[in-house]
Amino acid sequence: MEIMNSKSAPVVSQNAPNPLQIFELATGFMRAKHLFVAGELGIFEKLAEGPATFDELAAKLGTPRRTTRIVADAVTALGLLERQGDKYRNSALAQAHLSGSGGAVDMRPFLRFWNRLSYKRWLGLEDSVRQGKGVAGEFNFTPEEQKIFSEGVEAFSAGDALALASPAFQDGVMLMFDDWFHYRGHPNKGQARALSEFLAAHSEWTAVPYRSYSTFCQAFILSKR
Repeated sequence: MEIMNSKSAPVVSQNAPNPLQIFELATGFMRAKHLFVAGELGIFEKLAEGPATFDELAAKLGTPRRTTRIVADAVTALGLLERQGDKYRNSALAQAHLSGSGGAVDMRPFLRFWNRLSYKRWLGLEDSVRQGKGVAGEFNFTPEEQKIFSEGVEAFSAGDALALASPAFQDGVMLMFDDWFHYRGHPNKGQARALSEFLAAHSEWTAVPYRSYSTFCQAFILSKR
């Protein structure tokens, strides 16, 4: 047994920095996990058409009331749901990007990627650092995992890459997409959707198909209208 007294107890300086930042960093994984679980349960999708009471939401999800309330209240605190009286509804941010009907970049595949693939690999970071080993071999995905990986990366990176590069675009620049036909050229998925959304938001540009190359790749020439 260890006995602490006034002589042995550490003295905390009144001028010590506030440890709040450390607390927020240490508990950040809890906020992320609540977001992931809300996405996996389909909370934002169930609220896409309008507000619902807690009992209505739990019934739509088919999950226990107690645990459903924990997650719903957590993502409300995170600003992704709003509560008015006894009803929950999506925030503007969740409605746009997490409901599947917001007309903006769909972040649901991105969350699935982080939750199902990336998160569990980060759990091994300490062992990797201590042993000087990477995660080689862990990315031999099953077909289902490969689909989650591709959809997750494309949901965010393709559209963002176009948005970031657009200030440097000049008439006649060539855009090369290395995974264009991953969804068999479906216009509302992957890189095809990203280009379509970019052109809709930047009416001064038009994209002319140039040529296909390799297996899944497609090049376009960007022209000023």
